[in-house]
Amino acid sequence: MKIYLIKTPELQPESMKDVHELLAGHAGPAVFLSDDYAFDPNQFPFLNKYWPEYRFQHTMEDKKKVFDKDRSVPLSWQELFLLCDHFRKEKNIPDGDFVVLLTMRKNALNWFSHCSRRNIFVHAGDWHHFTSADPRYPIAYQVTENIVQALMCIDNISIPNEFVHEVPKGCINDLCMDKHQVMLKLRTADICESCHKKIQQEGIDGKFVKQAFDIFEHVRKGILGRVTAKQPADPCTLVVEKGPRFLLPDMGIEIRLYPLFSALYLLLLKYTEGIRVKDLSNYREELAAIYHTICQTDNQEKVEANISSLVDPLSGHFSQKKSKINKTILSTMGPELAPHYQIQGIRGGEFRINLPRELLDLRVRY
Repeated sequence: MKIYLIKTPELQPESMKDVHELLAGHAGPAVFLSDDYAFDPNQFPFLNKYWPEYRFQHTMEDKKKVFDKDRSVPLSWQELFLLCDHFRKEKNIPDGDFVVLLTMRKNALNWFSHCSRRNIFVHAGDWHHFTSADPRYPIAYQVTENIVQALMCIDNISIPNEFVHEVPKGCINDLCMDKHQVMLKLRTADICESCHKKIQQEGIDGKFVKQAFDIFEHVRKGILGRVTAKQPADPCTLVVEKGPRFLLPDMGIEIRLYPLFSALYLLLLKYTEGIRVKDLSNYREELAAIYHTICQTDNQEKVEANISSLVDPLSGHFSQKKSKINKTILSTMGPELAPHYQIQGIRGGEFRINLPRELLDLRVRY
């Protein structure tokens, strides 16, 4: 499978080169090729009208704009895909290969990107509004994401759709109606369970899936590597959603914890005054109920055994779980912000999470 990268005239060649080098640096069955094909401005007059400071006037609910060769900005999807089809015809590109158009031009629905059959456009501009990282990272993510979605046979225009997430999960198929939500999936580089099953059902080459997620992971490290050093010390709102999922939407971060760790963390979020280790046994039933809800298992013996070990002050399991939770939080958000969300306390005293409760949004009760 070959993926051809092309561009509209206003995008600098260096930008496309940077994106191509990132994508081509990951081995696998997908071969990324960069082509400096130049579109004839007489044949495509709409490419001559580019306003770098254009302020978008259309809402996400607008229908796709009809084709008009004399339109200026934003371009209709038909115009963008027309360029892909023209290149495909000129170069005799097989139907099974992809053509990806990188452009600074805004599009009619103000989307980051979209795929039609095996033609893709990616808006390469305005990423400075969402991240201080090099734009090659989010652009490369959008390219790869659309290839995966095309192979998954996902129609992300028709919603509701179980494989298009209107509420972001940190999955590659998050819709991101609010464009700032895009940072969550860029920083998690993940895919949810249902979408993973869809990949398997569609029989997508496992070697390509690995290649794609190698790219996603490269992007994640590039984004976090730049952002971590600039994170503010002031905490952001922690949103707890069903799962549970511990999200910081303002930063596009998710704290990922194992079920037993999640149960302990939820318990300490609930009791702001803190809990002493020797008193944990007083919360045994409540902790077991939370854990059982999260695990959704009929193995009551396993639940009871895990809870018994955790609340036993002599087992040392609380200290172990606390340490692992705190390490996860530290690696997720860095040393400046982590203390606001970590479990704090000293031996013999209360252990608590010191996040101000006005910054806690519990959307699910456990």
